[in-house]
Amino acid sequence: MDYSLTLGAVSYLFWTVSAMEPLLYWPTHHEKRYGIISMEFQVADFAECKNTCIRNQESQPCHAFNFRESDGSCQLVYESKVLVPAEGFEAYAQYLCLTEYPKIENAMESYLNWTGEYPAPKGGIVLFICPKNFTDGIGVHNAKCCASIPDVWCSTFSKEEEAVICPP
Repeated sequence: MDYSLTLGAVSYLFWTVSAMEPLLYWPTHHEKRYGIISMEFQVADFAECKNTCIRNQESQPCHAFNFRESDGSCQLVYESKVLVPAEGFEAYAQYLCLTEYPKIENAMESYLNWTGEYPAPKGGIVLFICPKNFTDGIGVHNAKCCASIPDVWCSTFSKEEEAVICPP
Protein backbone atom coordinates (compact mmCIF):
# COMPACT_ATOMS: atom_id res chain seq x y z
CA MET A 1 0.00 0.00 0.00
CA ASP A 2 2.79 2.45 0.90
CA TYR A 3 4.57 1.63 -2.35
CA SER A 4 1.60 2.58 -4.55
CA LEU A 5 1.01 5.78 -2.57
CA THR A 6 4.67 6.77 -2.97
CA LEU A 7 4.58 5.89 -6.67
CA GLY A 8 1.45 8.00 -7.11
CA ALA A 9 3.01 10.98 -5.31
CA VAL A 10 6.20 10.79 -7.40
CA SER A 11 4.17 10.49 -10.62
CA TYR A 12 2.12 13.55 -9.67
CA LEU A 13 5.30 15.50 -8.90
CA PHE A 14 6.80 14.68 -12.34
CA TRP A 15 3.52 15.59 -14.05
CA THR A 16 3.33 18.92 -12.20
CA VAL A 17 6.95 19.86 -12.93
CA SER A 18 6.68 18.88 -16.62
CA ALA A 19 3.58 21.08 -17.01
CA MET A 20 5.50 24.19 -15.91
CA GLU A 21 7.40 25.97 -18.65
CA PRO A 22 10.48 27.81 -17.36
CA LEU A 23 11.07 31.40 -18.42
CA LEU A 24 13.95 31.22 -20.85
CA TYR A 25 15.31 33.99 -23.02
CA TRP A 26 17.13 33.30 -26.27
CA PRO A 27 19.31 35.52 -28.48
CA THR A 28 17.40 36.94 -31.42
CA HIS A 29 17.52 39.66 -34.13
CA HIS A 30 21.25 39.70 -34.89
CA GLU A 31 22.56 43.28 -35.07
CA LYS A 32 19.21 44.69 -33.92
CA ARG A 33 17.64 45.44 -30.54
CA TYR A 34 14.18 46.27 -29.30
CA GLY A 35 13.48 49.98 -29.70
CA ILE A 36 10.71 50.56 -27.17
CA ILE A 37 12.26 50.20 -23.74
CA SER A 38 10.20 49.93 -20.56
CA MET A 39 13.06 50.21 -18.07
CA GLU A 40 16.83 50.75 -18.32
CA PHE A 41 19.55 50.33 -15.67
CA GLN A 42 23.11 49.05 -15.11
CA VAL A 43 23.85 45.50 -13.92
CA ALA A 44 26.96 43.49 -13.10
CA ASP A 45 26.37 40.81 -15.74
CA PHE A 46 23.97 39.08 -18.14
CA ALA A 47 22.50 36.84 -15.42
CA GLU A 48 21.45 39.84 -13.32
CA CYS A 49 19.73 41.43 -16.32
CA LYS A 50 17.88 38.19 -17.15
CA ASN A 51 16.92 37.59 -13.52
CA THR A 52 15.59 41.13 -13.15
CA CYS A 53 13.42 40.55 -16.23
CA ILE A 54 12.13 37.29 -14.71
CA ARG A 55 11.42 38.90 -11.30
CA ASN A 56 9.38 41.65 -12.96
CA GLN A 57 6.93 39.06 -14.37
CA GLU A 58 4.56 39.53 -11.43
CA SER A 59 4.02 43.26 -11.96
CA GLN A 60 4.45 43.48 -15.73
CA PRO A 61 5.34 40.68 -18.16
CA CYS A 62 8.94 41.11 -19.33
CA HIS A 63 8.94 39.31 -22.68
CA ALA A 64 12.39 40.41 -23.82
CA PHE A 65 15.43 42.47 -22.93
CA ASN A 66 18.47 44.09 -24.51
CA PHE A 67 21.85 43.64 -22.83
CA ARG A 68 25.17 45.40 -23.59
CA GLU A 69 28.09 43.60 -21.99
CA SER A 70 30.61 46.45 -22.39
CA ASP A 71 28.91 48.67 -19.79
CA GLY A 72 26.31 46.36 -18.19
CA SER A 73 23.34 48.23 -19.70
CA CYS A 74 20.12 46.28 -19.29
CA GLN A 75 16.92 47.35 -21.07
CA LEU A 76 13.71 45.52 -20.16
CA VAL A 77 11.05 45.19 -22.86
CA TYR A 78 7.41 44.74 -21.89
CA GLU A 79 6.08 45.30 -25.39
CA SER A 80 7.86 46.43 -28.53
CA LYS A 81 7.01 46.00 -32.18
CA VAL A 82 10.01 48.09 -33.23
CA LEU A 83 13.58 46.96 -33.93
CA VAL A 84 16.45 49.45 -34.18
CA PRO A 85 20.22 49.15 -34.79
CA ALA A 86 21.95 47.19 -32.02
CA GLU A 87 24.44 49.87 -30.85
CA GLY A 88 26.38 47.14 -29.03
CA PHE A 89 23.30 45.52 -27.48
CA GLU A 90 22.22 41.90 -27.89
CA ALA A 91 18.47 41.24 -27.97
CA TYR A 92 16.97 38.32 -26.02
CA ALA A 93 13.37 37.12 -26.10
CA GLN A 94 11.07 34.35 -24.99
CA TYR A 95 9.58 32.06 -27.64
CA LEU A 96 6.78 34.39 -28.71
CA CYS A 97 6.41 37.23 -31.21
CA LEU A 98 6.62 40.83 -30.06
CA THR A 99 7.33 42.25 -33.51
CA GLU A 100 4.57 42.72 -36.07
CA TYR A 101 3.79 39.99 -38.54
CA PRO A 102 4.51 40.64 -42.24
CA LYS A 103 1.54 42.11 -44.11
CA ILE A 104 0.10 41.59 -47.59
CA GLU A 105 -1.73 44.65 -48.87
CA ASN A 106 -5.42 44.11 -49.77
CA ALA A 107 -5.50 40.62 -48.20
CA MET A 108 -8.12 39.73 -45.60
CA GLU A 109 -6.56 38.61 -42.31
CA SER A 110 -7.76 36.19 -39.65
CA TYR A 111 -6.01 34.67 -36.64
CA LEU A 112 -5.56 31.09 -35.44
CA ASN A 113 -4.26 30.13 -31.99
CA TRP A 114 -4.24 33.76 -30.84
CA THR A 115 -6.45 36.86 -30.72
CA GLY A 116 -4.32 39.26 -32.75
CA GLU A 117 -3.10 40.99 -29.56
CA TYR A 118 0.65 41.15 -28.99
CA PRO A 119 2.68 39.33 -27.97
CA ALA A 120 1.65 36.48 -30.25
CA PRO A 121 2.21 33.07 -28.71
CA LYS A 122 4.57 30.54 -30.26
CA GLY A 123 2.50 28.88 -33.00
CA GLY A 124 0.10 31.84 -33.42
CA ILE A 125 -0.96 32.08 -37.08
CA VAL A 126 -2.18 34.86 -39.34
CA LEU A 127 -4.10 33.69 -42.40
CA PHE A 128 -4.08 35.94 -45.46
CA ILE A 129 -6.93 35.35 -47.90
CA CYS A 130 -7.14 36.94 -51.34
CA PRO A 131 -10.51 36.56 -53.10
CA LYS A 132 -8.90 36.93 -56.56
CA ASN A 133 -5.88 34.77 -55.63
CA PHE A 134 -2.45 36.16 -54.96
CA THR A 135 -0.14 36.91 -57.87
CA ASP A 136 1.67 33.62 -57.19
CA GLY A 137 -1.61 31.75 -57.88
CA ILE A 138 -2.23 30.71 -54.27
CA GLY A 139 -5.52 31.67 -52.56
CA VAL A 140 -4.31 31.55 -48.93
CA HIS A 141 -0.96 32.44 -47.35
CA ASN A 142 0.02 32.45 -43.69
CA ALA A 143 2.56 33.77 -41.22
CA LYS A 144 3.29 31.79 -38.08
CA CYS A 145 5.10 32.83 -34.91
CA CYS A 146 8.04 30.44 -35.28
CA ALA A 147 8.60 27.64 -32.82
CA SER A 148 12.30 27.39 -33.73
CA ILE A 149 13.42 31.06 -33.53
CA PRO A 150 12.18 33.51 -30.88
CA ASP A 151 10.27 36.58 -32.09
CA VAL A 152 10.40 35.67 -35.77
CA TRP A 153 7.48 35.19 -38.16
CA CYS A 154 7.81 32.26 -40.57
CA SER A 155 5.66 32.84 -43.63
CA THR A 156 4.61 31.13 -46.85
CA PHE A 157 5.53 34.24 -48.83
CA SER A 158 8.62 36.38 -49.34
CA LYS A 159 8.74 39.66 -47.45
CA GLU A 160 10.45 41.37 -50.37
CA GLU A 161 8.60 44.37 -51.74
CA GLU A 162 5.84 43.25 -54.13
CA ALA A 163 6.91 39.57 -54.00
CA VAL A 164 3.28 38.50 -53.38
CA ILE A 165 0.41 40.80 -54.29
CA CYS A 166 -3.32 40.55 -53.64
CA PRO A 167 -4.99 42.48 -56.47
CA PRO A 168 -7.60 45.01 -55.28
